[in-house]
Amino acid sequence: MTKRGWNYGDIMNLSEMAIKRLKEVHKLRIDQELEKALEKEREFMPFPNPLFLDAVEKLKDFNLRGGKRLRPAFLVEGYRCVGGKDLDSAYQASIAIEGSETYLLIHDDVIDEDALRRGKPTVHKMYSADLERFALPEAKRKHISEGLAMVLGDVQATINYDWFLKPNFPTGLKVKAIQHFNEILRLTCYGQILDVMSETKPAEEVTEEDVITIHRLKTSAYTIYGPLQIGAILGGASEDELKIFYEYGDPLGVAFQLQDDILGTFGDPKKTGKPVHSDLKEGKRTLLIVKALENADDHEKRELLAFLGKRDLTDKEADTARGIIKETGSLEYSREMAKRLADQSLKAVENADFVEEGKEYLIGIAEYLINRDV
Repeated sequence: MTKRGWNYGDIMNLSEMAIKRLKEVHKLRIDQELEKALEKEREFMPFPNPLFLDAVEKLKDFNLRGGKRLRPAFLVEGYRCVGGKDLDSAYQASIAIEGSETYLLIHDDVIDEDALRRGKPTVHKMYSADLERFALPEAKRKHISEGLAMVLGDVQATINYDWFLKPNFPTGLKVKAIQHFNEILRLTCYGQILDVMSETKPAEEVTEEDVITIHRLKTSAYTIYGPLQIGAILGGASEDELKIFYEYGDPLGVAFQLQDDILGTFGDPKKTGKPVHSDLKEGKRTLLIVKALENADDHEKRELLAFLGKRDLTDKEADTARGIIKETGSLEYSREMAKRLADQSLKAVENADFVEEGKEYLIGIAEYLINRDV
């Protein structure tokens, strides 16, 4: 694969550079900004109340648990690509993007009834543990703890706007960036509606178009081109430059999610950090499942449908399901689509008049996102 004079070795080198910058520069700076901003949230309290202080501590814990920091890093790199120089302000603004991930995840964990997030209890489970000292019926405790988690997610959503407004950018650019931020979040929420409702349909009725649309709304917009465009707006980008970020990020987001779904079924649990059966047990309607059901014979289809969403799925049954996904060509189909979309993404930036350091990051991180094993 050759892109603008780069051969495969060049792209691999750029990928290593991008990963190093993500882990050793971006993540460090973003974590520092998050910690400082959350410490200052204590000053917002009109009077000291233990419940309020506990809420801030829960937000601090959740925000600082880890994560790749891909979204805020994309904001900084979008800003850099269009010639932005005030990187300190870009990092300050970037934590608003990470804060949006926090509040959406808090809400998602309630929707999905998840007990753990990044190896620790979810917010509603933390509140549930707090309420154990009260003599409440289980259903009541669950209702209150989930309600408190949703409200705390809402608190984080309001904090994000303060984090956007603080950096030293012209007011007009900050307003434009916030408007775009809202548009991206709205797309993400519509994607979540489609995703949740797809679980109510029989698996064989979910289409490839459904899956790709969800990926475009929940991953492409929210994870890649949205943060890039927001950073670029803060750097004074033109509409043509914003379009290039879309053309880069829209296909890459789908490719990224396809790879994520492949890892969710075929990845090494020691590397991915989650049980390899989890997507099958949850009944996720991934492209792997959609294409396998489309291509399977009647016997394979019955077996796969029986295993999908089975909470007590055995290792043998999971192996059978993976075998069906392979034999029907679904695994190869997903891999080939991811590669094709990644090539489309690289093509979008190869002739872009961006700052070279920023462009090299986009190329390197694209290779990492679709070839990663974690």
